[in-house]
Amino acid sequence: LAEEYIVAKLEKDATVTVIGRELPSKHEVQSGVEISGRLDLLVEQDGQESIWEVKSTSSRGALTTVINQGKVKVSQLGQLVTYMTVRNIPRGVLSVTYMHFDKDVTRLDFETRNFKVTTSQDGTIYIDGLRYKHSVVDLLTFYKVIADALTKPELPPKIANEEACIRCPFFKVCAKNPKVRDDFDRYSKELDEEINRKPE
Repeated sequence: LAEEYIVAKLEKDATVTVIGRELPSKHEVQSGVEISGRLDLLVEQDGQESIWEVKSTSSRGALTTVINQGKVKVSQLGQLVTYMTVRNIPRGVLSVTYMHFDKDVTRLDFETRNFKVTTSQDGTIYIDGLRYKHSVVDLLTFYKVIADALTKPELPPKIANEEACIRCPFFKVCAKNPKVRDDFDRYSKELDEEINRKPE
């Protein structure tokens, strides 16, 4: 619904042409490891192409942090910047829509915030003209670490922010500090057997 809402608004703007929707995007990070996805919209305005990534939410928390306070989710920004980088298009828009019923529950309302995202030649990312804390180089480094994790026997380094580990199903496995994939697999199997062991 949010995407249809955004497209309807764009099509009413005489300065905007929607070139394509749900366009496949693929890029090989290294042999055997590929990033793939579908960019929501490719748009032309003032003779320049831009990529639009449309996100929707019904979370009041997202209304506060994203729509009202302007804090983008790094994963959503990363997705848009990935498409921009793969397509070599330095302009994009991250469009986030909070969808909710009105107080009488008779109509669906939309509150949207569009973040204008640009990248420079040196890989700097700007959101609404302000320099972002991460860069395109950081994003590409992330993909390299993931590619190595999928293809090499060594495990990737632990992340610095352990807050992300709280809900990870492998939290107890990583706590045993495996160094190579074989150790990780062995610890995973031991944990699985422990969980599935029938009580005596």
